[in-house]
Amino acid sequence: MSSLVNQVRDLLAVEKLNFDEPDLPTHPDSEPIATFRMPVRGLHGEWICIVRVFPESQRLLVYSILPESVPLEQRPRLAELFVRINYGLVLGNFEMDWEDGEVRYKTSMDVEGLEPTPTLLRNLIFSNFFSTDRYFDVIGESIHTDLNLAELLAAAEDSDEIEDVRRGFDLVDDSVH
Repeated sequence: MSSLVNQVRDLLAVEKLNFDEPDLPTHPDSEPIATFRMPVRGLHGEWICIVRVFPESQRLLVYSILPESVPLEQRPRLAELFVRINYGLVLGNFEMDWEDGEVRYKTSMDVEGLEPTPTLLRNLIFSNFFSTDRYFDVIGESIHTDLNLAELLAAAEDSDEIEDVRRGFDLVDDSVH
C-alpha cells in the first residue's frame, strides 16, 4: 500500500472524519486509485466529499459533491455563476457536468518528489470544505431564484461569517500555533 494512501487515511482518522473506502470504477487504462468518501457538514449545508489518491503518479484529487443537481434550464445561469466564482479563487474550482447537472468543487495536488506533511494534506482537504461551504447558499439561491448573480456572489464574499467558517475548519497544525 502506498505511503501517500496511508498518509491520507491516517489524516482522515486523526481528524475524526467518518470515512469509508468504496471501490469506485475507474478508466481501464488508469492506475489503481484509492478512494475515501465522507459526509461533510458545514455552516451552510451538507455534502459528500471524495478524496482520490493516485499512488503511482503521486496525485490527489478532492471533490466536494453538492447534493442538488442543476436543472437543465438553469445550467447556463449556473455556468455563469461558476465562471464568476472561479475567476476569484486562489485554490480549486467549481465544475458542473453539463449532461446531468452535478456540481462539485475540486482541489488537487501533485506531490511527486515531495514528502507531503499532514499540514499540506489537511490544507488541501479543508480548503475544499471551506470553499464549498462558503458558496453553498449562493449556488442554491442561484438555482431557485432569479436574483442577480453578481449581487448574490458579493453578499457571500463580503459575509462576516467567513471568519466563523475558517474557525470551523482548522487549516493549520497545532504545532504552527
